[in-house]
Amino acid sequence: MPIEFHPEARIDIMQAMRIAQITHGKREGGAFIAAQRLHEALLGQDVHSTFLNVSSPLRLKMAWILDRLPLLLIPKPHRPYFSLNLVGAEKLPTTGFDFIHLHWINKGLLSLEGIRSTRLPIVWTLHDLWPISDVNHYDSNLILGEDFQKSKVLNFFLKETKNLKEEVWAHTPMTFVCPSRWIFDQAQKSVYSNTHELVHIPNPIDLEVFQPTQKTLAKKNLGVSAESKIILFGAVGGIVDYRKGFHLLLKALHHLKSSMGKEKITLLIFGNETKQSLPFEAKFIGRINSDAELAKVYNAADVFAAPSLQDNLPNTVLESLACGVPAVGFDTGGIPDLIEHLQTGYLAKAFSPEDFATGLKICLDQSHHSKFSEASRRKAMLEFSSKIIAGKYKSLYENLSNNKKAAL
Repeated sequence: MPIEFHPEARIDIMQAMRIAQITHGKREGGAFIAAQRLHEALLGQDVHSTFLNVSSPLRLKMAWILDRLPLLLIPKPHRPYFSLNLVGAEKLPTTGFDFIHLHWINKGLLSLEGIRSTRLPIVWTLHDLWPISDVNHYDSNLILGEDFQKSKVLNFFLKETKNLKEEVWAHTPMTFVCPSRWIFDQAQKSVYSNTHELVHIPNPIDLEVFQPTQKTLAKKNLGVSAESKIILFGAVGGIVDYRKGFHLLLKALHHLKSSMGKEKITLLIFGNETKQSLPFEAKFIGRINSDAELAKVYNAADVFAAPSLQDNLPNTVLESLACGVPAVGFDTGGIPDLIEHLQTGYLAKAFSPEDFATGLKICLDQSHHSKFSEASRRKAMLEFSSKIIAGKYKSLYENLSNNKKAAL
């Protein structure tokens, strides 16, 4: 069965380009959130964007289970960074749209064969490395600092995936959109994408939702002392996902404690909780299911900590900057696209907890805060606003459509 329409996304915009937005996941996934924000921004640009949903959640789950079976041969810490996509629950629409816009299509959603089931041109936003690598979402060897021995059975499935992927990609018209300069560079080097058109367009942010508010009031609403300096950390699976770098943040906090031990500092965490001993008072606020509530949390913070070992263009850092909250992150992946060193925060040497602690200390210094805050908000307004990004995508669709007509 084809993917069905998402019931909340039916919208009639006459004589507009018709775009099918396809992604796996729920609201807590970064790719899903970015895709949903783009969809809403495009509607504001008179683009007929339709969010498609799976026709059978049960079939999706079964496809994911079957597709993961060979990956059980991979050591458990490495498994989250691999997908085969030899089995998929859905096929792409073949009519009714001008473009298929893919986002994150793993975890049983689409198989490699399912991707070439349409003749419609594909625009694909790269939310991680999987579309331009053999089977990797991120470099697990870099993240975990170790390689692993591959069995003959596993190598068979990896080779089958690689060969089929090369064949499908070579015969499928695709344009890859790269949200960060880092992933653009990776795409230029990849055999899967270097013969396709590559475009750099960041993810959008709603500046009316994510905007600075009165910090003292925001702290009060969360039950945090107005005198306390707030370090915010949060991510999907942030505590348990090794790639998100909480283990490095923990080390950095211990370094910070040694130099700012007399300061009143609170660690504010959304997402998962941890039972680990923390050097500062901590407040856990669980999962947040609305952007409006999330913006209130950012506005209570003095600095956002983004210790990821490898990331593309994380929504969390973008949300932080939009709220005028500087961020500290490692100089790796797409983080430098967001954090301008000593302007919108601090880029720490990868992967030094000591330097990360230095960045936190600098950003918590009130003599820098006003400058960092204004620069952060300004960067979000100039480079990532929903209107600007939707306009770039609209231009991309129009250019691709014109090129298609010219080729007929």
